Amino acid sequence: MQSTRLFLVGLLAIATLVSVQAQSKIRVESGKSQPRVNEVILTNPSPNRTSSRKPTLTYNLQSTFTFDKKIGYILSGTSEKQTSYFYLNTQNGMVGMDTQALAEMANLASAEGADFWVITPDKDVFMYVSGDGRKMAMKIHTGEGLLYTTMASEFSAKQFDEQFKATGKTSDFGVKRQFKATEYSGNSPLDATPMSIWISSTNAGVVLNPAYLEAATGPMGLGFVRINNTTKLIVSMAGEGVSASITSIENITHRFSGAGYQTISVPGVK
Repeated sequence: MQSTRLFLVGLLAIATLVSVQAQSKIRVESGKSQPRVNEVILTNPSPNRTSSRKPTLTYNLQSTFTFDKKIGYILSGTSEKQTSYFYLNTQNGMVGMDTQALAEMANLASAEGADFWVITPDKDVFMYVSGDGRKMAMKIHTGEGLLYTTMASEFSAKQFDEQFKATGKTSDFGVKRQFKATEYSGNSPLDATPMSIWISSTNAGVVLNPAYLEAATGPMGLGFVRINNTTKLIVSMAGEGVSASITSIENITHRFSGAGYQTISVPGVK
């Protein structure tokens, strides 16, 4: 839990550095076309795709992002408990977090200067920051680790069936106990440590497009996955003394536009 918070604080510190020291330490790339650096092209992120259809979505730092779900969650550990939320686009797997969501996720009093984050299925983070009257945007690749917020590029129903088995336990999750779920136990695909995944058939009306997504998830892997050709909800994950559980799901229409933000690069940060 503490390492998760430190990682998030570190990324937020980068955003603060950008907004405060833009003049002296950042090279502004405004007015230049940099598709190789700033564009993200998502083509069939799942390695298990069998469909001949190959949708391609291209995004860059100036794109407009839309989200159709707002998912609240609670993160619990040995000494801390915190609540937050994230936005999710169930059609393309994009995740969004605004200033308040970022502050709550990192257990900070404020995330001022961090306007919005967009996390792609390829684990690129588009960071939008403001300060000193300027609005700036940059891309950072997180790779595997604590902030991997989507399983769209790696979830496999076949591997899930092989690695996780139902225990027979059931429980209700959510502030209204609205998500009845079944426990599956197995080992984490990241480090092979024991973990539990609680899966619910209550999918909030979401039907993932098998031609593009096998999963659309947010922080700690919470969200929607396709298992046995049916969209199901990962409502909780637990392992090594840390658990994350969904508390609520709202149908929304939320948009964030990167228009007006100057593209920047930070020396030493990829």
